Amino acid sequence: MKKMNLFVCICVIFCMIFSMTAFADEAAVAEETTAVEETAEEIAEEVTEEATEEAAEETSEAAEETAEETAEEVTEEVTEEAAEVTEETTEETAEETEEAVEETEEAAQPKNYDDESAFDRLRAYEIMQGDENGNLNLEDDVTRAEMAQFIINANNMKKIEYTVPADEELFTDVPAEHWAYNTIYLAKSLGIINGHGDGTFEPEGKVTYEQAVKMIVSLLGYTPEAEAKGGYPNGFIAVAAEIGLTQYVEFDQTANAIRKDIAIMLDTALDIPVMVQIAYGSQPEYQILNGENESELVTLEKEFLPAEEVTEEVTEETTEEVTEETTEETAEEVTEETTEETAEEVTEEATEEAAEETTEEAVEEATEE
Repeated sequence: MKKMNLFVCICVIFCMIFSMTAFADEAAVAEETTAVEETAEEIAEEVTEEATEEAAEETSEAAEETAEETAEEVTEEVTEEAAEVTEETTEETAEETEEAVEETEEAAQPKNYDDESAFDRLRAYEIMQGDENGNLNLEDDVTRAEMAQFIINANNMKKIEYTVPADEELFTDVPAEHWAYNTIYLAKSLGIINGHGDGTFEPEGKVTYEQAVKMIVSLLGYTPEAEAKGGYPNGFIAVAAEIGLTQYVEFDQTANAIRKDIAIMLDTALDIPVMVQIAYGSQPEYQILNGENESELVTLEKEFLPAEEVTEEVTEETTEEVTEETTEETAEEVTEETTEETAEEVTEEATEEAAEETTEEAVEEATEE
């Protein structure tokens, strides 16, 4: 009986030891599993971090390459479009230039002043009018009063009326009822005529070539230059030759001027740049408004042109310059913006894809381990 009890005790102890061993094994396995999971997570994090860094580097490189390629493509497209626009513009410019050259060549050719149609511009601007039959009577002499009228007409001032102040005498031989009274006063006020120095003007006397030249040169504003070259008459004759006023006429300067030669000089004067005073005081300065040295081109004819035409010319030139500058700036901005946007988009997409792929791979590797 005692042996039986001893055997039972031994079996119970053995079972207890076995149970304790099994429990210890399960606890150890659980601990090992937990350690494996923790290790897997650490490995996954390390792998993910390394993979993300590598992916970021690869993505950055890919983004740079993509940005460069995109920039090249965009630049190439913009360049091609610009080349097409430039080609079209060049063709148009070439056509316009060719037309301008033809017009310039035509303008450079001396007019046939033997044909009265050469004076159509004078008629159109009402500078010189014909008789009741429309004839200019080109071989007739010109009076001093008529010459003063031509000058005022050429200055587009024929519709201006003045009243001579009571304390100012015009000329003793030009009464207020004279047909050219207003015209002669205007010409005197502008410093274009001075009379004979004795208070007379001799309105019905014949104008000589040197007198006519002096009036036209003064109208164009070149009196200071003429005075510097000797004054009346030779200084004015010299300046007239320099500015091309007398290039189409031959004359004896003391002879009476005929209407044809006066008409030729007036028609020529319409295209000559005027001279204006730009500084006053003890050392006055003058400038020729010929379109150079930041000056505008001003001629007598410009006063007769409608404001719309002058504005249109300036607007066209300005528009072309602004359009060209804007096109260049826009092309640069579009290229730069497109490149930056594309690079950002490519970088963002590539980073997201790389992070997802790297995380999945790292988890799979850790799980397998």
